[in-house]
Amino acid sequence: MQAPGWCERERVYIFGRTSGGRVAAFYCAVDVETGLGLIPALGLLKLGYGRLVILDDEGRVAGLWRLDVKNFTPACTPPVHTPTGPTRWWFAEGDVVLFGEAGGVALELSRLAITEDYQAVEIEVGWDTYEKSPNNFCKHVLGLKPGKELIGEELPVTRHPWKYLRVGKWLAWHRVLGVLDYNARSEPRRWVIIGDDGLYVAEFTATAQDPLEELGEVGYVRVVEPFQGDVDEVASPCGAPRLVACSEEGVRVGEAVLNYVRRLLADKGVRADLLLPAKWDCRTPSELVGIEHKPFILPGLTPADVNNWKILSWPLTDTCPDVLKAADGDPAGLYTLGIKFSQLYASS
Repeated sequence: MQAPGWCERERVYIFGRTSGGRVAAFYCAVDVETGLGLIPALGLLKLGYGRLVILDDEGRVAGLWRLDVKNFTPACTPPVHTPTGPTRWWFAEGDVVLFGEAGGVALELSRLAITEDYQAVEIEVGWDTYEKSPNNFCKHVLGLKPGKELIGEELPVTRHPWKYLRVGKWLAWHRVLGVLDYNARSEPRRWVIIGDDGLYVAEFTATAQDPLEELGEVGYVRVVEPFQGDVDEVASPCGAPRLVACSEEGVRVGEAVLNYVRRLLADKGVRADLLLPAKWDCRTPSELVGIEHKPFILPGLTPADVNNWKILSWPLTDTCPDVLKAADGDPAGLYTLGIKFSQLYASS
């Protein structure tokens, strides 16, 4: 198999590494201006876009990857810095298509993050940042040194029924850069924590008999030393940065996107009340479970076929098997940094 190659706006995104090389996928952001016309998403998939492949040391496609998660290690995917702290709710670019009572809107957005206090803020990180250093992305974005202030601290790890896992006062999704002993068959114990003054190694100890079955404080991490290794060797959650859990926080993230779009329309003199939903919720009725909690992708608030509970409980869980299965054969690049596809048909 060869890289598709014909696309004028082709991008490659690296999901992680395996024994045979790097696991990646090629994507093509197509619009009318390219002269290629409107290309059905299924047509892009037939051309090889969106399939997970193995890249050798020279960057050549060695073949399709067979979802061998036992030998897979995810890449480091950083949160971005914001005035209220690091957040993993961000995207480089993407489309928003929303409908209200009297119509709808379709917008292209780029370089946006939702902070932990649910404000939409502009960021500098984009695809150009990634393409300059795809193998050193975390180092390039974070720019953090080993920390000092938290050495010896013990931070409680707390699970809630409809919230993200907490480490101390922080959301683990934002403040745990990743794990050092990633293995899809066992529970990682050594986490890399992002403190206010730098990076740390913290060791997790369970205090609950089964941390994934109990709520409340299920363990703690002891901050044992500054992290002085290569941040790009840290295994981050698959699906970051655009994947958001359906949770108390997730609903507010969706509302923050809606509010941002409302402001954009208002600045253009457009009445948003009839073109946008009055409110948004990731909870949907289900005949099987009553209410289903569906995680979603920024910025389009697109439902994701990923286990919601695994996102909420990371890094006590592993999001990679679900995310990689969903990403393989997804030409829209939902599980990348974000690709604009507003001109694409959704079907053939």
